[in-house]
Amino acid sequence: DEARRKVNGFLLNNLSYLTIGERQPELVVGERVCWRVAVNHTLPGFGALGRIGTIDVDVETGELQPVSPEQLKEMKQRAKALAARYPLDTAPTR
Repeated sequence: DEARRKVNGFLLNNLSYLTIGERQPELVVGERVCWRVAVNHTLPGFGALGRIGTIDVDVETGELQPVSPEQLKEMKQRAKALAARYPLDTAPTR
């Protein structure tokens, strides 16, 4: 939960309020042990549209692993591509 909260704070400040970390991070064991949090783009009324990237959080320190400007740019591009599939002036029927 803590890893996801940190990722969500980062996303809010650096990408968009419409991006969220998935609830169940994946534990990744490599050079460093980290929680890998999948990042989804959402739209009000539609929910999660799909994954646009991942962000890692160090298990020992609780620090986010650096996210490069290029990674942020790629996530923004993926989010725009997903959002372009949905009409802006209509909401899903319920």
